[in-house]
Amino acid sequence: MLVGDISANNARRYPAKRALVDGDRVLTWSQVEDRARRVAGLLLHRGLSPGDRVAVIARNCIEWPEISFGLAKSGLIAVPVNIRLAPDEVAHILDDSGARAVIVHADQRDKFALELADLMVLTIGPDYETDLAAADPHPPRLDISPDNVAVILYTSGTTGRAKGVMHTHRALLYQAADTNLVTEANRSDVMLATTPF
Repeated sequence: MLVGDISANNARRYPAKRALVDGDRVLTWSQVEDRARRVAGLLLHRGLSPGDRVAVIARNCIEWPEISFGLAKSGLIAVPVNIRLAPDEVAHILDDSGARAVIVHADQRDKFALELADLMVLTIGPDYETDLAAADPHPPRLDISPDNVAVILYTSGTTGRAKGVMHTHRALLYQAADTNLVTEANRSDVMLATTPF
């Protein structure tokens, strides 16, 4: 199983069940799966290849899970970037990770315009929705291993520059399973996300 399979499995089991709620916006599991596949199709169509790094500079939003699942489905590696970092810190992460693209909120795009100048940019907002609606909902099935890197998380850099820590699909799924065991979570639970994604 891979990180991108989470939305597919839940869409198959609970297609009409609410998956995400953000203010007035609600997405079911089937909608999350469709949008995640479209994220994957869009980024692959724009020339990214499995193993490429994609920075995500965004506040908590309803798009985060579909972006995470979409990147995982396409074999792309997510590089979450804290929106509170200074421009030179963001530049270090983008350079160190080798990011080829970025998914970003418009205000963050403006804040880090110089740092993002050489990257393919997908901006969360109206353009993102237009691009997603036009994207292929059936991206190619790729040969992705549970031991492939899915996410590179950067440390807080307390002893110098932030360092990237690689997490595989397998490690992230084990972490999710452990969290479910510890919290005794089940499919009827509702979780409130308060910390930065």
